[in-house]
Amino acid sequence: MVFLQDTPHRYTGGETFMFNGYDFSGMDLHGCCEFIERFVGELFEKLYYLARDLTIANGLRVITNEMDYQVFIDVEGTLIEHYAKLWFYGEEIRIYNPGSTVSMDVVTMSDRTNNFSKYYVCFDGVKKGWLEECSKVIEIDGCFLKGYVTGELLCIVERDAGDQIYPIAWAVVCVENKENWKWFMSLLSDDINLGMGQGLTLMSDQHKGLMEAVKELLPQAEHRQCARHIVAKFNKKFLGAQFVNKFWSAFNATIEQSFKEIMKDIKLMSPMASNYLIEKDPKTWSRAYYQVGRCCSSMENRGCESFNAVIVEATKKPIITMLEELRMYMMNKLFTTKLNGWSSDVSYEIRLRLNELKLNQMFWEVLLSGLNQFETRSRSEAYDVDLDMRTCSCRMLQLNSYGCVHSVSAINYLNKDVEKYVDPYFVRPETNYIPPLPPKNRMIHGRQKTKRVRDVSEKGGKHRVSKKGKKISCSLCKVEGHNKKTCPNVDRSRPNKLPTRFHRTKAPKGENVKKMSAEVASGSRIGMDGRDTHGSRVKRTKITKGENVKKMIVEVASGSRTRMKYGDT
Repeated sequence: MVFLQDTPHRYTGGETFMFNGYDFSGMDLHGCCEFIERFVGELFEKLYYLARDLTIANGLRVITNEMDYQVFIDVEGTLIEHYAKLWFYGEEIRIYNPGSTVSMDVVTMSDRTNNFSKYYVCFDGVKKGWLEECSKVIEIDGCFLKGYVTGELLCIVERDAGDQIYPIAWAVVCVENKENWKWFMSLLSDDINLGMGQGLTLMSDQHKGLMEAVKELLPQAEHRQCARHIVAKFNKKFLGAQFVNKFWSAFNATIEQSFKEIMKDIKLMSPMASNYLIEKDPKTWSRAYYQVGRCCSSMENRGCESFNAVIVEATKKPIITMLEELRMYMMNKLFTTKLNGWSSDVSYEIRLRLNELKLNQMFWEVLLSGLNQFETRSRSEAYDVDLDMRTCSCRMLQLNSYGCVHSVSAINYLNKDVEKYVDPYFVRPETNYIPPLPPKNRMIHGRQKTKRVRDVSEKGGKHRVSKKGKKISCSLCKVEGHNKKTCPNVDRSRPNKLPTRFHRTKAPKGENVKKMSAEVASGSRIGMDGRDTHGSRVKRTKITKGENVKKMIVEVASGSRTRMKYGDT
């Protein structure tokens, strides 16, 4: 059996079947499949065999035997049963997670059958977390499903105060177009109360359907475009590193005057390049035109890209299995975020960025211009900083809401903590409750018990067998009634072991020197050098003075002493 996708032709055996100018009429099934495989192999140079079928880059799907055809039928039947459970899956979510939103849209065909079209999910806990803690900056993107059924997964992702991704809602659609984006954004607007988009910032790629849907549903929202998508297309039309570098300079310019100067340089290089960037609307991709007070100066849609990388394995599975993996991922992420918390009052990512700014402050000179007002200078640049108003003339402080190199230089000039000037959005929330003190130690008389007092009805601890009534025997004579310590057959007149070490004697002083000399003369002592007859060393004594010196001289003269120091004779 041979199927050609996206073509009206189908081989049924016996009928005329044309493919690329070749007539397969009269050819059996085996010969037809063999010819197509050889033809496609010569065209593409390589075939990619999968478990169920052979998929080729131009849309061919070839099933070469009855077993593969049966697998194809089984998969189709399993998918019909799988999609039929979507209504029950949505009801289970509403029952066990009240407040969640689940919506499915179907298309009624001419034969009165309903085909799947769209499916939207937004959990109640995720909605509350965004409304209470997150800033109003969301990223929108979609990714293709990689399973047997084609389609796309649309997602809305926000970055929290710790600069971590926070998915809000997702939807499965058959195709990414304006109608599906408008349906998705309308449901999202009702869930998280977006209204007309007041104070909201959206960041997305350059999909036309999405941009038109946002203009209709959220006309007052700020719509930013991902700078990486723009520069990728810009580099295809205008080759050269000089164009890419100038684009990033124009993007990073936070002042409108600097942006216009850079655009003049691009126009001198290529007027067509300048016109191309102006057509992309600089208000959507340059920081010089970003609205302030959003706690975000991001340039790219990396939140959605990170989320798509996390769920890449889930997109290969059927729709209910994929939705369940997304639910489990969000459940685990919310729990681990609450469990770990922050190690300080400011999030870890913001602290790292502040440390980078502190390293660059050495290149800026700070001059006082008023109360908490400064002017920072570096070569030909100068910016005004007002710490009371939390503003800087470079506008970066108003964009990211945690600081710029100029504000950090001014704060360190006052010898104050930079983290105290960070926006409350990035700071751990404080409570009005009085912090408790640890309990006082209660004095308990006597020794404290470490083990629990057991009840009478409870069993005791380890049971030990009593030795009462047990007969003992000696290990030496093997006679019962005594042990080896009380054995009568052992001779106890001599010690069992010889002493291995003798006790040291104190060093002789004064009159004891005479006794030592007499012991040396009689032979009971070897010498006067601090060792006795047993060989134990004793402490040496200093040379005596006065009368003892005379005695030592007499001993030397008589021959009982050889020198004036205490030594051997």
